[in-house]
Amino acid sequence: MWLNLAYVIFEFGMGWFTNSVALLADAGHNLQDVLSLAMSALALKFAERPATAALTYGYKKLTILSALAGSILLTGTCGAIAWEAISRLREPPEVLGQTVMWVALVGVVINITSALFFVRHTHELNARSALIHLLGDAAISLAVAASGFAIAQGLGSWLDPALSLVVAAVIFYSAWRLLRTSLVMAMDGVPDHLRPEDIKASLCRIQGVHNVHHLHVWSISTTETALTAHVGATEQANNQLLAQIKAHLRDKFKITHSTIQIEMISPNEATTCATPDPHAPQTGQGCDTQN
Repeated sequence: MWLNLAYVIFEFGMGWFTNSVALLADAGHNLQDVLSLAMSALALKFAERPATAALTYGYKKLTILSALAGSILLTGTCGAIAWEAISRLREPPEVLGQTVMWVALVGVVINITSALFFVRHTHELNARSALIHLLGDAAISLAVAASGFAIAQGLGSWLDPALSLVVAAVIFYSAWRLLRTSLVMAMDGVPDHLRPEDIKASLCRIQGVHNVHHLHVWSISTTETALTAHVGATEQANNQLLAQIKAHLRDKFKITHSTIQIEMISPNEATTCATPDPHAPQTGQGCDTQN
């Protein structure tokens, strides 16, 4: 965060000095990344705090809200960059191409160095978002450097605002994906990597389970998923069956918080699974997977 903040200040100054909107756009994008990193760090720090009587899950949801806020900031940046670039396309100003090239190459090195810090933590949404953004920043900085080189060779200052529009499009694409994912998480939607019908079918294949209904799946944080479900069983409900269900959810679907209510049904109420799961550990009597 501090490394990128130092570069943002440097890049803003050089963008103003060289009259390069591409450098200013890249600096604005990097500034949004610094703010996102700051919010993510703060959210992760708060997430370590214990739960309270009022916040029974603690502050873990802040990791999702920080990702949502970061995506909104990035989306707003796109509009500002595009507006300035379009106005400069009408009257392209003179740009110091060679200086732009060297400043942008410094950005490539800094962004790649920063990205290395997140390579081993891509299971967490904020870290994965930071990694994608930093690698995208490196690519954008490389493109800005190429633009500076082309301008220095006399190919025209119009390349600078034209490239800025491309930068805005790249930022918007990544921001939109992050916005969609974080918004679904904030609304307690099903995480992208899970499908309720797959979970139901998989649970139905456990010996003794005959139906699964009232199933709900949502994100507690960017790394933890919760689930509640009613499970119909004809066998005597016991801790072994419950432990098997919870272990299956944890091992196959990475669901670490599960609350299961077992409901006893008579043998003649048992139905056949509509969507069997071939990867489940055991074969049961059948299952009704309708909610």
